[in-house]
Amino acid sequence: MTLNTPLPFDIETMRTTAHRLLADTAEPPTPDELQTLTLQLRGHLMLAIPDVETATQAVPEDTEARAAALACISEARRHMGVEPTRSLPTAIAHAQRLARSLDALCRQYEALNCGQVTGDHWSPAQLAFRRWAIHTTKCRICRTDDSHCDRSRRLGNHWNQLRRNPPTTAGTPAPAAAVRRCGRDG
Repeated sequence: MTLNTPLPFDIETMRTTAHRLLADTAEPPTPDELQTLTLQLRGHLMLAIPDVETATQAVPEDTEARAAALACISEARRHMGVEPTRSLPTAIAHAQRLARSLDALCRQYEALNCGQVTGDHWSPAQLAFRRWAIHTTKCRICRTDDSHCDRSRRLGNHWNQLRRNPPTTAGTPAPAAAVRRCGRDG
């Protein structure tokens, strides 16, 4: 393998790593485990970001799928640029943010490469994710602080509920007015 050959994008391994911190039944890691997990998450993000960026280039510039993917990339880079304090709870929270960013990038990669987000039809979970992603890139609090505002937490919780318990309908049309309104919330 030469130096310019990219490593494969292994979504399953990345998700397994992320879910070690995000699962409802996850136990807090020891400081050594946390350091290892954080390094793994950062490495996975370094591999995922360029692949998701490449996948966005195949999508027309004015589509919401591209905007959502680019928002995920921006959020992941922002989290990677933050160094947590030395306390264990803060380090766990930072690692969980990295894990959520990685999980979101994996979803975007799948959506862009598997055709899950096409045309004007979005699943309720995809719409909820878009609302959250657009809000976090436009909100002053979410952009300047490593925490999120109350609206961001509500939008994120709504997205998590929908992706864990998807409705039975296949897709929902995304009206242009709702898309524009979503981008102005903040």
